Amino acid sequence: MSCQLRATRRTALRMTLACLLAPLTCEAADTLPAAGAKPREPRMVDWEELLPEKERRGAAVPASPAHDYLGEDGPAMRQYGSFATVSRFNGMYVKVPGFVVPLTMSALGHVGEFLLVPYFGACIHVPPPPPNQIVYVKLDRPVKVKTIFEPYWVSGVLTTAKKDTRMASAAYSIAGDRLELYKY
Repeated sequence: MSCQLRATRRTALRMTLACLLAPLTCEAADTLPAAGAKPREPRMVDWEELLPEKERRGAAVPASPAHDYLGEDGPAMRQYGSFATVSRFNGMYVKVPGFVVPLTMSALGHVGEFLLVPYFGACIHVPPPPPNQIVYVKLDRPVKVKTIFEPYWVSGVLTTAKKDTRMASAAYSIAGDRLELYKY
């Protein structure tokens, strides 16, 4: 049998298997393939999707405690909420919008590790969001962050892994491969 004919049969077999298995794998279409190659486009995820269904309905946010607004002598803000995550996002290549709270920063403004939070000012003088509304991000290479006052998009592989930092605890982590300013 010629090489060309064998290649054609292999391609036909792969296509047949893909058609037969498609209904079984449509839920996992956004996850990374076994070989580790990333899909062409990350799945855009919003913050509400990161909350388990039972926490989406009527989640109450406790009132902010009083603290020393201008000085740093007030008590540390206590984090509230749960570490409950949505397991279907584990291992998924995603793109999440949010604000950067740097954990490490070089003298030139390069950030390699940070917390991604859903709203401006989170983790600074107010109670941090719940752990399942914070994403710990470690970029594959540090990038220059011009401002922390603007939102960014972070792309990378999301995992449901608890991470404790000096600022807050996160229920999700992203091995980030891209950080870009959010475009309205």
